[in-house]
Amino acid sequence: MDNLARLIQQTMRRRHLTAQAVAEQTGIRTPRVKAFAEDGANGPIHPTEDELRELARTLSLPLSAVLGVAHPSVKSKAASEARRLRQHASGRRTPARRSH
Repeated sequence: MDNLARLIQQTMRRRHLTAQAVAEQTGIRTPRVKAFAEDGANGPIHPTEDELRELARTLSLPLSAVLGVAHPSVKSKAASEARRLRQHASGRRTPARRSH
C-alpha cells in the first residue's frame, strides 16, 4: 500500500467519510477517490496536483503532508506543469531543443 493511500484511508476512517462523501465535497469522481484510497499515487490512476489540493482541503490535512506522501512523479509532473504555466503567463517562451 502506498503512503498516500494509507493517509487517505486513515483520515476517511477517522472522519467517518465514504469515498462518495469525499467525491461530493471535492468534485473528484467517486471511482478516482476510491482508486487513490486503494492504490495511492502508485496505481494506474495518478492524482493531479489539483486533486491532491482538494483532498487535503476536504480531509483537513496539511497540503505539505499530502504532497509529501504523493509519488515523486506526481510532484515532478505538477511542478513542471506549474513552471510551464508560469512561463506562459509571463510571456516567455522556452527555447526549442535542438537535436544533433
